[in-house]
Amino acid sequence: MAPPVTNGPRPAAAAPRAAAPATQPLSPARQEQRAILDDIKKKPAAELTAADRKAFADAAGTDKLLENMEFLGFFGQSSVTKMSEKLDADISSFLKSNPNASLADIEKHVTERFKSHLSNTVVGKMAIDNAIKQMLARLEAAKDGWDR
Repeated sequence: MAPPVTNGPRPAAAAPRAAAPATQPLSPARQEQRAILDDIKKKPAAELTAADRKAFADAAGTDKLLENMEFLGFFGQSSVTKMSEKLDADISSFLKSNPNASLADIEKHVTERFKSHLSNTVVGKMAIDNAIKQMLARLEAAKDGWDR
């Protein structure tokens, strides 16, 4: 039988823990990209030139790549390079079709396209890994057949 429930004092709530720092310090390369982004954001929208928009888009794309470099390291340099080239091509195409795009629109486009290319890279890597796994299983089965 369980002891009776009492309405005695409740234990004191645990003191809240100090929050750990959410992010690590930015790398020098990423700090450089952030400085470019911040400098261009300070300009009035009416004074932005095509070169400013291009520099902003390039810095935003590079910043996205640097931000996710730990994860991207699993794909190998050739995959990251291909993804970077595709992202650059998408950014250039967007800027050609939208020469007066706002910085928010550019940043939104860069983020969307980065996510898209990252997803494609992940799916491609998974497909290659699966194909290699199946090929190794077939080779092992063939090897077992020869051993008999």
